[in-house]
Amino acid sequence: MLGLIPNVSLEDVTAGERVFLLNFEHQPGNSPYRSRHAIFVKEGAEEAHPDQGTIPASITSRLLSVRAFNEAHEIVDAEIIEGTEVQDVIAKFFENTAVDYIHLHYARRGCFAARVVRPEPKA
Repeated sequence: MLGLIPNVSLEDVTAGERVFLLNFEHQPGNSPYRSRHAIFVKEGAEEAHPDQGTIPASITSRLLSVRAFNEAHEIVDAEIIEGTEVQDVIAKFFENTAVDYIHLHYARRGCFAARVVRPEPKA
């Protein structure tokens, strides 16, 4: 149904694990929405690619800002939602053919969480 492209691993850390707070350019598109913001990266984390249609607990357990962008990197739609609603909102946004990709942010702190790409058409 959807493909999440995580910034690194999309895994929560446990108390005492070392994390790094970094600045990350999550929106490099040449538009007024070009943006950089904070991300937390667990020490030793490896890039992960959740299976298509799978939403990690680090997404579903938080308040999210969901932003849909077109090919020109302009916002087409946006919502603030509980993470449990994210799959439905993503599906709704992708019903709009103008939406090229979606960004998920953790709404409380604004940290970038993941980029969601439109699923590949089935052959």
